[in-house]
Amino acid sequence: MIDAIKTKNLRKADFSVFSPKSIPLWIRLVLFVWIFAAVFADQLANELPLSCKIDGKRHYPAIAESIAKIRGDASVRLKYRGNIDRMESIVMAPIPYSPQTIDRNNTGFVSPFEDQHINDWKQRHWLGTDRLGRDIMAGMIHGARVAFVVGMLAVFFAFIIGVPLGAAAGYYGDRGIFVRGLVLLLKTLLLLTWLYLLYLQLMGAAISGLLVWLPFLLVVFLPFLIRKSRLSLLINRLPGFLSRTFSIPLDLILLRLIEVFRSLPNLFILLALLAVFGQTGMTTIALILALLMWPTFARYTRAEFLSLREKEFVSAARLFRKSEFRIIFTDILPNAKAPLIVISAFGISAAILAESTLSFLGLGLGIDQVSWGSMLSEARRYFPAWWMAVFPGFAIFIIIYALNSLGDRLR
Repeated sequence: MIDAIKTKNLRKADFSVFSPKSIPLWIRLVLFVWIFAAVFADQLANELPLSCKIDGKRHYPAIAESIAKIRGDASVRLKYRGNIDRMESIVMAPIPYSPQTIDRNNTGFVSPFEDQHINDWKQRHWLGTDRLGRDIMAGMIHGARVAFVVGMLAVFFAFIIGVPLGAAAGYYGDRGIFVRGLVLLLKTLLLLTWLYLLYLQLMGAAISGLLVWLPFLLVVFLPFLIRKSRLSLLINRLPGFLSRTFSIPLDLILLRLIEVFRSLPNLFILLALLAVFGQTGMTTIALILALLMWPTFARYTRAEFLSLREKEFVSAARLFRKSEFRIIFTDILPNAKAPLIVISAFGISAAILAESTLSFLGLGLGIDQVSWGSMLSEARRYFPAWWMAVFPGFAIFIIIYALNSLGDRLR
């Protein structure tokens, strides 16, 4: 028992490399600026005021717009722009432009160093404008949000898909999971139902999120529900296939599935999924990228579980009659998090690069969304507009370089 505790504590001690103090200052600074710009994009670059008074009452339009985006409500932009003549005590954002704001006095690719047609230095376009007169600085700030959301969501979805599959395959192997025929049939039908409802929701159908994820939750908790409701006694009386017990070669299935994904070109899968989903919002792009990234998470998780499942602290947990669910997620998984953190850093950078590539090719987000890739694509229209390529290109480079350096440092 003492050896088991020592082994577990020794593995936990290895995670001291993940301390923020061990990360170079320049990486922390770059990531802080990026995350800060992503979180507070509406407060840093917005044509709506940060604060104003309307009929003597204090309003916070920029914050209201952020809340509306989070809730999925209609934009408050038209509401406040209709009352612009009644606003008093106005406090504007540092960049008084939204990424879609068109400055008709500064159209046609105005350089950061040119004389600009503005009334006040606060209205200056510090990084220039594009062909339509849209502010590049505002696009850079809101592009940081797009990169952050797509990168984080893609890794989150890939983690949710890949880690449980890799953990189950590594822990149980090919002969560790036994399931009745009826349960196998129900899980298959529920999983297909969940995938169909998820597809409909992504295509824009008005379906409740609870209804979409209910079949998935039933797949996860179906064995527990059957055990608690004593339906297993009834299943034993069912004829033929429904009452038979099957051994699922989970490890073999996962390895073959990973081989299928790795044998196909990622670009081919990406274009095929884009054609299937049609509409390409940030969540859709992140989910498509996650479908390409999950095999990496599953592979590393499986490898860690294969090396840890016979360790002393796992044997000690079995002696204490811990459930297999607790052993997997509270004993083994915390000790397998080191490679998962590393590949998460690489995964975020890969997702950002993929989204930028899609936007550059015109296959990414819609025209109402500004990203670093779409700004680079706009730079092709007029090659002398160097600022259209330099600033977004440098942002993509420095973020990806910082994340890859972080991954190398942690590895």
